[in-house]
Amino acid sequence: MIGIKNLSSQMLFKKGSLSYRVFGADYGHFNDRELNVVETFFSPMLVQSVRRDKNNRFENMWLQHHNFKESFSSWWREFEGNGWEGRKFMRKLQFVKAKLKDWNKNTFGMLKERKKTILDEIANIDAIEQEGALSSDLAAQRAIRKGELEELILREEIHWKQKAKIKWVKEGDCNSKLFHKVANGRRNKNFIKLLENERGLVLDSSESITKEILLYFKKLYLCPPSESWRVEGIDWSPISVESASRLDSPFAEAEIFNAIFQLDRDKAPGPDGFTIAVFQDCWDVIKEDLVRVFAEFHNSGIINQNTNAFFIVLLPKKRQSKKISDFRPISLITCLYKIIAKVLSGRLRGVLQETIHSTQGAFVQGRQILDAVLIANEIVDEKKRSGEEGVVFKIDFEKAYDHVKWDFLDHVLEKKGFSSKWRSWMRGCLSSVSYAILVNGNAKGWVKAARGLRQGDPLSPFLFTIVADVLSRMLLKAEERNLLEGFRVGRNRCRVTHLQFADDTILFASPREEELQTLKSLLLVFGQISGLKVNLDKSNLFGINLDQNHLSRLALLLDCKASDWPILYLGLPLGGNPTAYGFWDPVIERISRRLDGWQKAYLSFGGRITLLHSCLSHIPSYFLSLFKIPVSMAAKIKRLQRDFLWSGVGEGKRDHLVRWEAVCKPRIIGGLGIGRFL
Repeated sequence: MIGIKNLSSQMLFKKGSLSYRVFGADYGHFNDRELNVVETFFSPMLVQSVRRDKNNRFENMWLQHHNFKESFSSWWREFEGNGWEGRKFMRKLQFVKAKLKDWNKNTFGMLKERKKTILDEIANIDAIEQEGALSSDLAAQRAIRKGELEELILREEIHWKQKAKIKWVKEGDCNSKLFHKVANGRRNKNFIKLLENERGLVLDSSESITKEILLYFKKLYLCPPSESWRVEGIDWSPISVESASRLDSPFAEAEIFNAIFQLDRDKAPGPDGFTIAVFQDCWDVIKEDLVRVFAEFHNSGIINQNTNAFFIVLLPKKRQSKKISDFRPISLITCLYKIIAKVLSGRLRGVLQETIHSTQGAFVQGRQILDAVLIANEIVDEKKRSGEEGVVFKIDFEKAYDHVKWDFLDHVLEKKGFSSKWRSWMRGCLSSVSYAILVNGNAKGWVKAARGLRQGDPLSPFLFTIVADVLSRMLLKAEERNLLEGFRVGRNRCRVTHLQFADDTILFASPREEELQTLKSLLLVFGQISGLKVNLDKSNLFGINLDQNHLSRLALLLDCKASDWPILYLGLPLGGNPTAYGFWDPVIERISRRLDGWQKAYLSFGGRITLLHSCLSHIPSYFLSLFKIPVSMAAKIKRLQRDFLWSGVGEGKRDHLVRWEAVCKPRIIGGLGIGRFL
């Protein structure tokens, strides 16, 4: 579409994104570029409109309708079909989805129009009351209309809250204007306007951006032909026969029920368009069909392609993301697969402690993230105090989840004592995967994957932990053969060569070139057999009691960067000084970033209180779990909290009406219960 922009109209249309309200809500975003001016008082401008697909996602506000569950139950029973239970279940959902579309339009829809009509009726009755006494019939009618209005406002708030994906609202701010603003801000932030390809060319058209993204993901999930590797000679620590048998046991209705109600009811839907909220609220309607799906999966291990289809949504890792690598791919999976994976992951988590080494701190019962950070800090601090030389190698896996080889995972499961039935279930969860990319809200391309684990799949963290454990076992074997010295710590001079937390891995070594060459060889071999290749350009080497020149030579040997302390490990500083002002910079940055991202102008006083409880007070708490905060830094955080609580609307300011000490008192004695750090 080509338009002409008069030079005097720049106050109305600023260069960049045009308001979608000018052209209608069906057009999610506009991209305007000024063209060359050729002897005219007008500046030509090319306007490209991007129309968003209407994928008829389930609206959680529908659940508030008094007739919803009865209608859902009727539609569910109405559908009749044959074939595999999983396919039949998905077809039932699509049948209900079509019914919901008509129901929403005829029974539930026209929200804005109905709201306006009710407001007009209430205004007319109010006008009559101002002219004289109001009859009992009109008073009763107004009360009914006000009740209907409250119900419509609640539905509107639920609708925009779902779009905004705000999790902190529990009280004080059910505010559709806020949700609307946040939802539109999120959409603008996630919109890909420009993309730089591998050759450095900047793409700015919707077609070229889509083509580049599809090409990237086809390469990412394509498994290059290679030999299948088998690993021998390490301690696999297999699970017990009893545990393997428990994993294979039939699925119980209570187990499925618990899995469904452990899932987040408001998570963004996948290709099926439904949220888990439907399954939770209509459990008694769907449970018999769902139990049959699980019974058939138990026997066959098959998951059909419709059930295992998923969307990939690209979320920017930073502001002004330009390259595909600047975006984080998140999988939006169907509800049925999510429930199956949740049940399986619950079983798997119960046996991981039998087979995962103690150096791995993630996704194993009884192991906490703070334990890993505390141990790492103790190791580094003791090494520094000892005066002994050493290096810490923090490695970065290249596209860790996306590059896992399925045949290697199956080999590891076999070695760790998992039964053939369980392994067939895992193959069923992986081999039928197909995906489409959501490019600016539109699903593009359906492609079958040949490797990788999906971020957003409940099973993925546990399967990745099993694969990563192989690296740990290889390092332990090298340590056993005295090929790795590591660090000697504690009274007993125990040897530590590495720590893992999911894909966050740090290695401890002496500064001997032979040892570092052994580490590099082990990492290269592990990457070849598993698909988890180390990105040496993003990996960092840190020296302890080592001069900079020596550290630089060792970094050159490893093809990585020589860096300075402290480092950020699992979100907390490692090797830093907690009394130093700069040590707490990440806390201040996170709080400031959160404050910048919130629409303060649309927050009520109650909303700011809720945010202080749920976000601003919890951000420093993670640091305070291990480190004592300096008085000056606590005062700075208190000032940020205080200014946020008493901030005014827009650019205005408000006085601090109550002393902060009174605000921090428990609610039971008249305060607001805001946490204090000193």
